[in-house]
Amino acid sequence: IGLPPYGLIVLYDYVVSPDAIYFANLGLDDVQYRFDLQTEVFTSVSNVESSEYFGIYHNEKYYYLDDKKISILRADGSKVSINVNTNFSFINPFFTFKNRLFYGNNDGLYEIVNDVLEQRVAVDDGILVNYFIQDDYIHINEYPDDYFYDGTSTYRIVSSINQYRGAQILDDYFVMYEGTGTNTTKASFLNYKTNTTINLPNEVAKLRD
Repeated sequence: IGLPPYGLIVLYDYVVSPDAIYFANLGLDDVQYRFDLQTEVFTSVSNVESSEYFGIYHNEKYYYLDDKKISILRADGSKVSINVNTNFSFINPFFTFKNRLFYGNNDGLYEIVNDVLEQRVAVDDGILVNYFIQDDYIHINEYPDDYFYDGTSTYRIVSSINQYRGAQILDDYFVMYEGTGTNTTKASFLNYKTNTTINLPNEVAKLRD
């Protein structure tokens, strides 16, 4: 209500902290605002140069993307930035795992430690990298390969372009099918830690969904 410049806001994304809500008014004035939950007062906290605005609140710090850098607002009001190689579109690249803060882009998986990026997993192609958080690992999908990071070790599964994986079904095993589209010819259990497979009966490959 009553936000400058016209009482309107183009909301791209928002981040909730214990004390405030942060959001960017992209397209009108390109300013990031803070709404204090106690006083219900809006204040501008920074300019936003890029539409790739995503953020996360972690350990009393607010991290957000802005034009190939990660900006960090500290609890004392100071601000620092970390340069990154590439922007990351359409998905929030920040996430927490085992109470640690991670950032992912097309180069791989990074952990933010003391406001410094430390790479944990490097991917080869940097194409179509997706991140899935499980209970005990981070699953990185870079078609056709997969990476699994458990907080200490990285496991890589090298696949052919005709392989694709279903859901995790038991311990470290996934269902893996080989074929083109729904015309699968072979199915197996894949163990991502040992990179070994257990072949399944031919009838399993004929199953759908």
